[in-house]
Amino acid sequence: DDHLVAHNAGFDMGVIRAACAATFVACPEYSYLCSLQVARRTYTLDSYRLPVAAMAAGFDGFQHHDALADAEACAAIVIHAARHHEAATVEDLAGLTGARLGRIGIPVAA
Repeated sequence: DDHLVAHNAGFDMGVIRAACAATFVACPEYSYLCSLQVARRTYTLDSYRLPVAAMAAGFDGFQHHDALADAEACAAIVIHAARHHEAATVEDLAGLTGARLGRIGIPVAA
């Protein structure tokens, strides 16, 4: 029941799909939320690039383009936005902000 979160998630999900296809690995099934969409519907900013949106969420001074730091920045945006919108779940946050909760992958046989 985990969700993936990425800033400009459509791009990242495309990379995951392509990597799975190139390596003949079944793409795992996940729901995902785009922190860029959430930021656009939560903050009024001149730019919604990850460092700017993260700063609006109170997370700044991180090494942008470092995978762990970028993941922490996305998490900070979603957590801050969830508090701002009083959302208890990722699904609630998507609904309250109008951000799309997407799906990736195909069901994996049990």
